[in-house]
Amino acid sequence: MQSYPLTAISSIANEILEQSTSEPVLLTQASQELQADYVLMSAQQYQDLIKRLEEMEDQVFIPIQLELAQNQPW
Repeated sequence: MQSYPLTAISSIANEILEQSTSEPVLLTQASQELQADYVLMSAQQYQDLIKRLEEMEDQVFIPIQLELAQNQPW
């Protein structure tokens, strides 16, 4: 994943935006900073990420909910 300082956005904005269509781009406050302050990704990548997260939550929580429902004393 490529990383850019925020100060570079104005000079290479098109390159950064183009790259973010194929993979997330890390943005940092300082040019030498290793930790990302922001992540730029396409809307499609974001939607895919949310969908995967929801699917993972379903894999974890649905079995728990079914087990709890089976253990109800009614």
